[in-house]
Amino acid sequence: MRLAVLALLAAAVVAQDAQQRPTFRGGARYVRVDVYPTDADGKPIEGLTAADFELYEDGKPQAIDTFDFVRIEAEPEITRVDPNSQPEGEALAKDPRARVFAIVLDTRHVELAAGRELRQPLVQMIDRLIGPRDLFGVITPELPPGSFTLGRKSTTVADMMGRYWTWGSYDSILPQDSIEQLFDSCFGSVTSQEVTKQRNPALTRELVARYRERQTLQFLDGLVEKLQAIREERKVAILVTQGWRLFGENRDGIEQVAALYGRHQPIPVVGQRGGRILTGTPPQAPQDQDRSDCVAQSSALFLMDSRRAFRDLTAKAARANVAFYPIDPRGLAPFDQPISHGVIAPTEENARLSARAEGLREAALNTDGMALLMNNDLDKQFRILTDSLSAYYLLGYYSTNVKFDGGYRRLEVKVRKPGVRLRARRGYFAPTEAEIAAIATGREAAAAPPSAGAAALSEALGRLSLLTHQRDLHLQAARAGGDLIVGAELGVTARTARAWADGGEVRITVTTAGGERVETRALEPMRSGVSVRVPIADPGAVKVDVRARAKGSGPSSAADATVTVPAPSASLIGDPLSYRGIARALTPAADGRYRRTERATIEAPLAEGATPAGARVLDKLGQPLTVPIATRERADAAGVRWMTAEVTLAPLTDGDYVIELEVMKDEQRERKLFAIRVVR
Repeated sequence: MRLAVLALLAAAVVAQDAQQRPTFRGGARYVRVDVYPTDADGKPIEGLTAADFELYEDGKPQAIDTFDFVRIEAEPEITRVDPNSQPEGEALAKDPRARVFAIVLDTRHVELAAGRELRQPLVQMIDRLIGPRDLFGVITPELPPGSFTLGRKSTTVADMMGRYWTWGSYDSILPQDSIEQLFDSCFGSVTSQEVTKQRNPALTRELVARYRERQTLQFLDGLVEKLQAIREERKVAILVTQGWRLFGENRDGIEQVAALYGRHQPIPVVGQRGGRILTGTPPQAPQDQDRSDCVAQSSALFLMDSRRAFRDLTAKAARANVAFYPIDPRGLAPFDQPISHGVIAPTEENARLSARAEGLREAALNTDGMALLMNNDLDKQFRILTDSLSAYYLLGYYSTNVKFDGGYRRLEVKVRKPGVRLRARRGYFAPTEAEIAAIATGREAAAAPPSAGAAALSEALGRLSLLTHQRDLHLQAARAGGDLIVGAELGVTARTARAWADGGEVRITVTTAGGERVETRALEPMRSGVSVRVPIADPGAVKVDVRARAKGSGPSSAADATVTVPAPSASLIGDPLSYRGIARALTPAADGRYRRTERATIEAPLAEGATPAGARVLDKLGQPLTVPIATRERADAAGVRWMTAEVTLAPLTDGDYVIELEVMKDEQRERKLFAIRVVR
């Protein structure tokens, strides 16, 4: 019986995949267009026929070949079945009669109270919205877009909203990550109103706002790409947000920073999260912050043009058939700036509120979505949304354009009846000749990258043989420029022993042909490891001896370990280092074992001119897995460039895995493998 059920499921997935792939007749590509006609009140219009529609591709009329009306009736939550995995959810989403929703909780642009009030209306909206075939996912900009997963049950969302109702942090008085900590220490707290020769809190408030805006827009850009990859048909992104100010350049801000700290040469900081990961044990004390970072980070943000990024985002979403439905959970908002951040002039308050609302309306208008703003009745707002999406028409046609050049085809749908408002797919990308050939022969258009070499894979997995509970101290080290980065982490038995509860001391001895260098670091209570940067002038091999001592006493109050770092090679990418935690609180993961609830961060130094070319998660046989991994490039205070890969481990089961980092320089490519172990 179980085999029969699995066979039926496999057949259904194959059928859906066949529906999603482009089909051809006489050299013409078959295209589906979803159309949402509504009246002036946003109610769906039923009873239309194919003769009521006109369909154009690049201005040329097209003959409608298939026509279908789809009405969605909400299905009780108890009868819905979640997909078993992320790939299965994405396979089900390829059904053209299924609807796909992405609910985005814009954490840093929603007030605490507004997020709290959203709990019940959001869950009720999902229960009214989701039909038998529909799928949805909830995500925040704190997560990589690739981790977006689809499901059907609202129970998990209800539990999450009940537990973590404090997710809205727009009006928080505390820095949310290491970059905001940096601005706080450089220019003063967001709550301070005192301006001195060394502090200007107004700079902090604007820089934090710009930084959060950049983070959100970059996240939405990545989410659009993720949704586009899932399917061609319409995807609805429900944006729970108070909106964005959409900053332009601020040259005066750069001058104000220069007046405070002088004109340092900016350090290039590039990446998805827009900031560097500290190689020491973060967070650093304010007096230890490198002031050049203040200038570098603030200069980049003051030169930022969010308006251009926003226009590019909405254009990209329209082409990807992603419709934005922004909802402001505050309703009618009298003020924009939180009172804890100080009081600003009423004209400035009104200008900010207006800019946010106009931006959200523009996002909806340019993507054929709907903006739900300025209404204190959240439940009513969500009902308007569900009603407008409860029915639609699915039109299909064979394109008269038989050029397979990969170009963008603009679509336009008209209805012959008056008083009808239309939301419809705006276009699609034509296939290429290579894709046509691949489909004709039953192959995928692009072959998967080759699996990792057996020798390199075996070498990477070899380090995991050292991961035993008997080891009390684990080490990792890598050369970075003229320095050696040493990470030391207590083993599981040691770090859970009472003797280490109050912390301890770590003594690191680095031996080269030219002599010894000793560094000592405190191991803070509740911390499992330290990271130390040691200048190394000798180009040869380096021996590292580490001796850790706990403040307490007992049989597990001491640990020793040794590692040898070979002489640097002429490679594009250096030896990787691993960390656990999040950007503002990373700790060395020299142990190499992670729990599924953790996030693994792998970093490797880059050679001059080398750039990141991607990363993958491989199984222990070297086969790539469909697990999202975010990569970026960052530069540290010494000017060393690093490739960073972050992976959320929740999709993985217990076992050994390999992170594959790939870099390139001109036509040359190079890969580096690093093994980790996932445990319960």
